[in-house]
Amino acid sequence: MKGQHLIVDIKECKRTDVLNDVKTCMEIFDTLCIKYKFNVLNRSSHIFQPQGISVLYLLAESHISCHT
Repeated sequence: MKGQHLIVDIKECKRTDVLNDVKTCMEIFDTLCIKYKFNVLNRSSHIFQPQGISVLYLLAESHISCHT
């Protein structure tokens, strides 16, 4: 089975509140992991000041991350 690497750059996002919301990002990641049956090994997040977040899910299969 071959993997897929996806990089997404979002520009001019109208929902900037979501870009700084760790809870929402983690809920999206949890939904993806359940849907695709990924095995989550660890979850980590950091909130930057005055804005921005990093969320990282370490998976048995690879990883998912979001940096704003």
